[in-house]
Amino acid sequence: MRITGKPLGRPAKKTEENKKKLEEEKIQRYQDDIDRIAIEGRFGVAKRKYGLGLIKSKLKETSETDINVSIFVLNLEKICSEEISKNKGKYRIRGVRAA
Repeated sequence: MRITGKPLGRPAKKTEENKKKLEEEKIQRYQDDIDRIAIEGRFGVAKRKYGLGLIKSKLKETSETDINVSIFVLNLEKICSEEISKNKGKYRIRGVRAA
């Protein structure tokens, strides 16, 4: 993930030479924002739903284990919900959606 933003200082004057470069930078900043929103959303879900925000372990190893288990369960639920949604018609499963 790349963190980009508007450059500090006075904006460059638009000329014919740098017009394309400025437009490409603007598009890249916008795309980075879109990518970051999805990633931060998944972290928010992990904190709320899977207890990632409730880790109070004192030892480094225990904290890492808690984080790994939370992320494992997050990924496992996504895989299971995708499999269930694929087999929905085959086994007459209702009320399940892919996350």
